[in-house]
Amino acid sequence: MFYRNLLDPYSHQYSNGCGRMDILPIAIVYRVFLPSCIKWPEIDGKPSLKLDLIACENNLGASGRAHEAMNDVESVLELTKKLFQHKDIWNYCINFFNKTKDEARINKISSDFHIHDRNFKICIIMALSFGSKINYMAPVIHLGQSVPYKNQSLWLRLDTEDIPGFGNQLNPDDAHVIRKRSGDELIVLPALERFWEKMPKASKHFADENLRKICNEWNKFFDYIQHHLEYRYPYIPDIDPDAALYQDGFFSGKEKKECELFHKAANDIQVKVLDLIKSPRIKSLASRILDRNFSKGSLEDRSGEFQFLIDTLRSFSDEHQIRGYKGDIKFTCRQAIQELTEIETTKTTLRPDQNKMITWLKEYIKNF
Repeated sequence: MFYRNLLDPYSHQYSNGCGRMDILPIAIVYRVFLPSCIKWPEIDGKPSLKLDLIACENNLGASGRAHEAMNDVESVLELTKKLFQHKDIWNYCINFFNKTKDEARINKISSDFHIHDRNFKICIIMALSFGSKINYMAPVIHLGQSVPYKNQSLWLRLDTEDIPGFGNQLNPDDAHVIRKRSGDELIVLPALERFWEKMPKASKHFADENLRKICNEWNKFFDYIQHHLEYRYPYIPDIDPDAALYQDGFFSGKEKKECELFHKAANDIQVKVLDLIKSPRIKSLASRILDRNFSKGSLEDRSGEFQFLIDTLRSFSDEHQIRGYKGDIKFTCRQAIQELTEIETTKTTLRPDQNKMITWLKEYIKNF
């Protein structure tokens, strides 16, 4: 969102005394290690971390409907106040979102697992995506730092019967290799007994088995490590300009000056400023800003490039697609209608207001 609007994509996280953190990973830590701190909702007997259900279960008074912006903000604030009461855990958790402290913590963990002639860190990563079945925890081994992406550390999950790609064809898309950035939402814990015991028996069993396998086939494992450390995302020649940050890199000094020139110009002369911009990507992104926010009339009256973007989103053909930096395809109108129809026909517990919203969305997309 910041990048495509010609703003520094990360300055809001560190400049002018600002910082960022995510309350959901912190809630997971409390859910696992201090479950008595609040009431945790369940759906069909399974734990749920949905904000609206947590708010309802704990009477975190909010003034509106769930998932309306201000209502969610109020619920998060009330939840934060509840968690903050347990200050030892709170202070421990917030440092996971401080890049310097998070990195220092990981570096401090002993590399005491020996494989052939190298030592490795065995740790635990906590993440919502792992699910409640394994208590949101996975045993991992630290592979090292990415070579092309210096801010990424790589970790291999050890909690499945087989490690895809190990000993066979190496797969860069292997879901078991986790890419973590310092201060992000992935929480790394040392493999201390009090943490390790919170994982299911199966996870601990597979971790032991996989570590034995790795030790026995250390040469294959070292090849596996090298492959993933050196892996870089493939170049996408037709990447969408909005998604080009990781392929084209951060703005250069000259580009930052052109961004500043564009933003400081009054609305009525920003079109003329486009002619002064030399960087192709800055010119393209600036043009899209004008088309999205300041063009009057119908969508058909926008620039040719923007019209092509809209036509691609509208298209029911697979011939033209909008690609991200991983080669992923942007969601199209056709896919949106298909998904909404599937929800409409398969979900039997939808409320009247939800059915009304789905009907409205389908009509909006069809008329887009």
